[in-house]
Amino acid sequence: MNGKAKLNPVRSDSLRQRAYLELREALLCGRFMPGEAITVRQLTADMQVGIMPVRECVRQLAAEGALEIMPNRSVRVPALKPEEFDDVFEARKLIEGNAAARAAKNVGKEQVGRIASYLQQLGDLQDGTDAPECLRANMHFHFEIYRASGSPQLVEIIERLWLRVSSLLVVSYASPPAQRKKFFSGLTTHKQLLKAIEAHDGRAAEKLTKEILTSSHDWHVEFNPVLRSGLEPLRKGA
Repeated sequence: MNGKAKLNPVRSDSLRQRAYLELREALLCGRFMPGEAITVRQLTADMQVGIMPVRECVRQLAAEGALEIMPNRSVRVPALKPEEFDDVFEARKLIEGNAAARAAKNVGKEQVGRIASYLQQLGDLQDGTDAPECLRANMHFHFEIYRASGSPQLVEIIERLWLRVSSLLVVSYASPPAQRKKFFSGLTTHKQLLKAIEAHDGRAAEKLTKEILTSSHDWHVEFNPVLRSGLEPLRKGA
């Protein structure tokens, strides 16, 4: 034995980063509902880490708009106002459409295979039995495309926009059968998007991405109980 340590030290910032990634993934997958209160004590127990890393990751996610720290210092998942939801989707159309167009030009064969795999998972999970996992498959489908854009800056911006609305989006995956069927009719457009990406057709990829987002937005306007009141549909020509 030469006395060299077999393990690297576990730094507090590593715990904070792991806690951050775990909580962010849960938020992105819609495991928390809009307006749901979250306690640091419960997060600490669930993730089995110290209270300080959890507090730090909560502060970071609050700074990103994914959590809201209330005046009494309690924490909750934001419940966006209708106009805020509309604004986020307008931004998503612009940015995600651009990322998809770039991805179509840069995507490789292995990336196309992963995109197709996530789309298959999404289709397999559309029965509503595991809404967060279905949302997770959809998220990975889209983000595999956006990462293929070759722009980490775009991906980071898109992640922040998804964090603002993901707690609302999970409603569609757990909705009653008739409503869920209407929502999943959009899978046809997802399949067309995959073909456009595979064909390196950036213009079609951008157009189809915007169509997917408009369809999702309009479904929530019609069926999401949190948003049905007073939200105007996205402009079709935007």
